[in-house]
Amino acid sequence: MMAIKANPNPLSLSYSSTPFNRISIKKIHFLHHSQCRNLALGCSKNPISGSLNLDPIFSGSGSGSSKLDCLNDSVDAASTSASNAIDFLTLCHSLKTTKRKGWVNHAIKGSESIADHMYRMSLMALIAGDLPGVNRERCIKMAIVHDIAEAIVGDITPSDGVPKAEKSRREQAALTEMCEVLGGGMRAEEIKELWQEYENNASLEANLVKDFDKVEMILQALEYESEHGKVLDEFFLSTAGKFQTEIGKSWAAEIHSRRNARLADNNFTSIHSRSDKLKTSLSHALTKFYPLSGRLVADSSSHVNCNDEGIPYVEAIAKCSLSEFLVDPVPNELNKFIPCDLHDGKDVCLLVQANFFQCGGMAIGIAISHKIADALSTFMFINSWGAIARGNVDDDVPCPRFDSSILFPPRDTSEFKSSITIGKDNHNIVTKRFVFSSSKISALREKYTEKASEGMRPPSRIEALSAFLWTRLMASIHAERDQTKTYGIVHTVNLRTRSNPPLPESLFGNIMHVVVTVPAKEERDFELVRKVRESIQNINSEFVSDLRKNDQKHLNSLKDKVNEQRKGELVLFNFTSLCRLPLYKADFGWGKPIWVGSASLVLKDVVGFLDTKSGDGIEAWVNLKQEDMATFEADKELLSWCGDSS
Repeated sequence: MMAIKANPNPLSLSYSSTPFNRISIKKIHFLHHSQCRNLALGCSKNPISGSLNLDPIFSGSGSGSSKLDCLNDSVDAASTSASNAIDFLTLCHSLKTTKRKGWVNHAIKGSESIADHMYRMSLMALIAGDLPGVNRERCIKMAIVHDIAEAIVGDITPSDGVPKAEKSRREQAALTEMCEVLGGGMRAEEIKELWQEYENNASLEANLVKDFDKVEMILQALEYESEHGKVLDEFFLSTAGKFQTEIGKSWAAEIHSRRNARLADNNFTSIHSRSDKLKTSLSHALTKFYPLSGRLVADSSSHVNCNDEGIPYVEAIAKCSLSEFLVDPVPNELNKFIPCDLHDGKDVCLLVQANFFQCGGMAIGIAISHKIADALSTFMFINSWGAIARGNVDDDVPCPRFDSSILFPPRDTSEFKSSITIGKDNHNIVTKRFVFSSSKISALREKYTEKASEGMRPPSRIEALSAFLWTRLMASIHAERDQTKTYGIVHTVNLRTRSNPPLPESLFGNIMHVVVTVPAKEERDFELVRKVRESIQNINSEFVSDLRKNDQKHLNSLKDKVNEQRKGELVLFNFTSLCRLPLYKADFGWGKPIWVGSASLVLKDVVGFLDTKSGDGIEAWVNLKQEDMATFEADKELLSWCGDSS
């Protein structure tokens, strides 16, 4: 199951790679506070060391004595080998008792051990049909040893946040230790060679055994789904499109076929029960977050009329499986899972669409007006809704505070329009997703640290990525700068943590400020990092205090920048980060989301940062004009640092 969340620019989330015509059914309901409306709402439904002493067995002399000497020599050698073997096998005992962490994380009772997994893989290698050039015996041996290092390091999964390079280093060290316990020699070398061959995917046998590793996992997932009534999409999605051999592809297809047949039988009832649960819990959540069910009033005060008109709730059924989309998520496709055209000027504060897939998967698309909620407020609402859906009592659900207008009284902002501060183009904006791995981000930070002045602390992940993307945007799009224009970088800053004393996280609203950094034309990237940091550090408790006392001064300053941008004198690239926010904690009772993404926005020159599912990488969602994107995504320097893009 999946839940998806919102992003600061009217956020929406969802999944599906399908064309729009695959959304076959939509039903619309209006949800109100559960305490204010008593509605009957329909829906659609539904995943010993020692020495050996021998008594003499020969008597006499001559050849008999020679035979006894040879026997004793042989026994001494066997004694040493037995000691090492038993020590090694004892060390391997933990493979039988250590549960595979992926199942533990999904609360599977009595889940398989590492040894269980390796044993069935060995059986797969034994019964598989012959493949040209593949040594069956070597495959069996490789299946037995491929996870053997986990006897010491345990089952390290992506959810542990350990970088791949570090995981490999730990396992290599563990394997070396185990081979030393075995006493070295030919068998130890064979184990090392098999493990390294598998790890490097360096042979046809390694290709096949890696496929068996994935096949065994999804077969086990299928069995656990049936035994425990769970939907374990994550395991099927993580292997989609990654099989290397015909046997692997064939066996995986058979497992998927059996799963789809079972889910299809249960899906109709499942959709109804899940949608009912979502709507009931949403109504209760709106009781706490009551302004969201009101309506925006577009006058000079820009307020919310808390009239409980309700929020649109849409159900959609997609004629495809969730895995089709998640193999290669396309940002523009996500908008099909949101019940409106973003930026259409409606007065609704919140919209929700529940999307159900043929495989039993689900995506929740959420659009929330950025006029009344920043990212932290959005995720507070989503996670509170999830907690209520899981059956948590009211005392366990944080209560939002709506008194931010006391701290920051409203002012006339009628001169400000959303299309001014961030460029808007309904027809010519493209969104692309660029994924930066943990290792690449670390390398960027190290690169900027080496060039920085002594005593300067290393840049944060966001500081490093912002500076890097700015330099690539300028190099690819504005290589020849217009001397009549000023080019700047905009970052959004959360004011809650910068006040003295800090404001509570439960304070609902747009408790944020923007800071503009204007780099010099020839400024180097590490100098840009320093300047951005200084600009953000200036948003401190003194600044917040002055903002509250002299907000008209800050408003006038912002108006000046707006006028410059309107005239084309100021070109801004906007960076906003959702990293370290609880994107992947929204659990509505079916587990945490497999993936979280943003809708494709019609705002140009905007970059949004989201954590990857593992938490160590970052996805950069870049919104540019179509012609600018074509140039930017072809930049070789950019592509050398990022991984996947879509």
